[in-house]
Amino acid sequence: MLVGIYGLEGLLLFLAGIEDVRKKEIRIIYIVAMGIVACVGCLFRQNHSWYGALGGALIGLCMLGISLLSEEQIGRGDGLVIAALGLFFGVRNTLGMVCFASIFMLPVALLTIIIKKGKTKIRLPFLPALFLGYVMTLLLGGLS
Repeated sequence: MLVGIYGLEGLLLFLAGIEDVRKKEIRIIYIVAMGIVACVGCLFRQNHSWYGALGGALIGLCMLGISLLSEEQIGRGDGLVIAALGLFFGVRNTLGMVCFASIFMLPVALLTIIIKKGKTKIRLPFLPALFLGYVMTLLLGGLS
C-alpha cells in the first residue's frame, strides 16, 4: 500500500513540476491532492508520529512565511507543496528532500545568473528540483 502512496505522491509532484516549469504556478488541485494522499498515507506508515508529521508540515509553512515576507522570492505554492508532503514524510525526510532540491537548484541558479549577466530577480521553478530531491530521498531509503 505504501509503495502506491509513494508512487502517487511522486506522480502528483512530477505533474505539478511540469506545470511549474510551463506556467510558473501550481494549481491548488495538486496541493490539495498531495495533502489528501499524505493524510491517507499517514494511516499506513509504521513508526510515524503525529509530531513528525506536524514538524514536516511546519517546514513547508515556514517556507510559506518566508515567501510572504520576501515578496515571493520563494513561491507560495512551493511552500504549500512542501507542507503537504511534510505531513507524510516527517521532519527528517522533508528536510532531506528540501536539502537535495536546493543542491540540485544551485548549478541551475548559477548558470541562469551567468546567462542573464548578473540579473538576480529571476523566477526559477523549484518543484522539478523538489521531485529530484524526493527521488533521492526514496533511493537512499529514508522513507519507510
